[in-house]
Amino acid sequence: MKQTFKTSLVMLGKNWPTLLLFEILYKVISFTIIYLWIDGIFSMILKTLQVPYISFETVNLLFKNPLVLFMVLLILGIITFSIIYEIVALLIYCEKGWLGERISLWSLIKQSFQKCMSLCTPRRLAVFSGLLLIIPIAAIPFSNNLMEGVRIPEFISDYIRQNGSLFALFCVVLVGLNYLFILYLFTISSMLIGEKNFKESWKIGRSFFRRRKIKIFVCMGAAAVVYVVLAAAVAAAAIALMIFNAKLFYSADEAAGMFRFAFENWRRAGMILAAAGTSPWIIAVILSLFHKYRGDIRPVYGKEKKTLKTIVKNGILTVTALLVLIIYSETELGGNLVYWNQKPPEIVAHRAGAFFAPENTMAALNKAISMNASIAEIDIQQLRDGTLVVMHDSSFKRTTGVDKKVWEVDYSEAAGYDSGSFYSQEYANEPVATLEDMLSGAKGKIKLMIELKLTGHEENLEEKTLELIRKYDMMEQCSIASMNLDILKRVKELEPGIETVYITPLLLASDIKSENVDSYSIETSSMKKTMVLGLQFQGKKVYGWTANSKAAIKKNLWLGVNGLITDDLELAASFF
Repeated sequence: MKQTFKTSLVMLGKNWPTLLLFEILYKVISFTIIYLWIDGIFSMILKTLQVPYISFETVNLLFKNPLVLFMVLLILGIITFSIIYEIVALLIYCEKGWLGERISLWSLIKQSFQKCMSLCTPRRLAVFSGLLLIIPIAAIPFSNNLMEGVRIPEFISDYIRQNGSLFALFCVVLVGLNYLFILYLFTISSMLIGEKNFKESWKIGRSFFRRRKIKIFVCMGAAAVVYVVLAAAVAAAAIALMIFNAKLFYSADEAAGMFRFAFENWRRAGMILAAAGTSPWIIAVILSLFHKYRGDIRPVYGKEKKTLKTIVKNGILTVTALLVLIIYSETELGGNLVYWNQKPPEIVAHRAGAFFAPENTMAALNKAISMNASIAEIDIQQLRDGTLVVMHDSSFKRTTGVDKKVWEVDYSEAAGYDSGSFYSQEYANEPVATLEDMLSGAKGKIKLMIELKLTGHEENLEEKTLELIRKYDMMEQCSIASMNLDILKRVKELEPGIETVYITPLLLASDIKSENVDSYSIETSSMKKTMVLGLQFQGKKVYGWTANSKAAIKKNLWLGVNGLITDDLELAASFF
C-alpha cells in the first residue's frame, strides 16, 4: 500500500502545474458555463410545462411530457459527460506521470475530449448509462461542482438512522454503489490505456475485484485518510502563517481581527483547492492499482534537469492557476455572495419544539417560549366532530399508542389520550392539544406558523382555522402554512392580509413567482444561494427546515435565510 501511494504521488507530481491549472479551470468552467447551459434547459422545461417552478407537488410532470423528459435526460447527460471528461483527463494525466512523460495543458484538454468522444459510441453507451445511476451518491468528489450541496435531506437521513433495518440496507446500497463506481474506474482505465472494448474491460475490472475486494476497499479507505491528513496539515500550516503574520505586523488589539479577516478571505479558496485535489488523488491511486494488478513495470527515468524555460513555464501556470482561484473564490459563483438578508434568522420551533418536550403539545409550546424561540411551527388536523387538533401524523398511534385515524375520533375521546408518555414518563398524561389551546397559550408570547394538513376528510378547514385566529385577535401573530397551494389560495381569498407559507422538500426554478405565497419553507438540502436571494429580492421570506445538525444550521446561515426551523432550539441558539 505504501508503494501504491508513493507511485500515486509521483504520477501527480510529474506535471503538477498543468494539473493545478486544469483542475481549477475545470471547476470554474463546470460551475459557470455548464451550469448556465443546464439553467437554460431547465428554463425551457418550465416554459414547456407552463409552471413557475418544480416542487414536490409538480415533480411528476417531468415524466409525463416526452419533450420535457428528453430535456431532463439531456441535463443528466451533460452532468455525466462533464464528470466522465474529468475522469478521462485525470487518467490521461496520471498515465503520462506513470510513464514519466510531459503533457501540456492544451494537449491534456484536447486528448481528453477526443477520448471522451470515443466513449460516446452506441456500443459504449453502457459506460454512460451505468455512471448515470451511481454518480450522484458514489462519485461525490467528481460531482461536487454541478451537484454542489446535493445531500440526502436531513429528515430522510434521520428517519433512516432511527430505523435499524433501513439503515443497514442503506449502508449495503451505499457500499454497493461505491463498489460499482470503483469497478467503472478500472473499466475506463482498461478502455483508455489497454485499448480494450467495454465488454473486455469490464471483465478485466471484475477479475481484479474477484480476488482483491477487501484489499481494494481498504486501500481506497486508507487513501481517503491520507488525503484528509495531508489537507489538514496544509490547512494548519496556512492558519499558522496567518496567525504569525497577524502577530508580527499588527498590534495585540488588531491581531485577532486581522486573522479573522484573512481566514475568511482565504477559506473559500482553500476549500476549492482541496476539492480540486480530491479527484486527482482518487484517480492516481486507482491507476496505480490498475498497473500493479496487471503486472506492469513502471519505466525507469532519470531526474529531469530543469531549464529556465521549464521553470518560467511552470511559474506562469502556477501563478495563473492561483489568480483564477483567488478571483473565482471572491466572486458570487465562488461563494462570497453578500447576503440580502443581513438580520439574524428567526428560530422556529419545529412541531412546537420536539427535542425538549413531546411534539405538538402545550408542554412543547411552553418550552419553546421559555427558550426564546421566535415562532412555533404546529400541525393542524380536523377530527370527526370538526375540532382542530395539533397533530402531525394522520394516526394517533405513534404519539398516543391509540391506533385510530384522526377523522375517526371526536374530541371527547381524543381529550383522554396520553400524548406525552411516548416521549418521557415526565410528560405522562399530556393531553392532545387543540388549535384553540395553542392560540391561547401563544398570544402575546410567540408567533405561530400553523401548517394545515390534508387527510381528505376535512370540512371548511381554512375557514375554521381563520375563525379561531380572529377570535383571539392574532392575525398579525400567525401565519398559515401548507404543502398544498390550493389551500394557500383559499386562505388568501378568505383573508388576504394573513401571511402564507408554502412548504416543500423540493423547489427548482429560474424565477419563482406566486401571488398566493408570502414565504417559502424549503428543505435545507435543496436550497441554493441564488434561490434564497431571488425570493428575498421579491420581498418573500425563506425558512429552512429541518436544521437539526451543525452542518444544516451553518448552511442555512450561509444562505441567509429569514427563519431556521429546528427541533433542537438549544443547538440553534448556540450560533447566536
